[in-house]
Amino acid sequence: MNMDSISKLLGDKNFNQPPVIDGLKKFIRDNYSTEAVVSLSGKNIVISVNSASLAGSLRLRLPEIKRSLKIDGNLSLRIH
Repeated sequence: MNMDSISKLLGDKNFNQPPVIDGLKKFIRDNYSTEAVVSLSGKNIVISVNSASLAGSLRLRLPEIKRSLKIDGNLSLRIH
């Protein structure tokens, strides 16, 4: 096994991030085919996206996202 195959297996996984951040990024990538910036401060999670339409769509799905990822803090959306 060489380094290329190891990096392919690991993908873009960041081992320093909490699992909830990875889960949110994966949810957005899988459902909307775009990337988001997710930051965590205590129990507050801010999801920054690049379009108002995406933020609007995500806002409607926040209860579903919180249930599926077992988030008990606040989820906020920001357009950047």
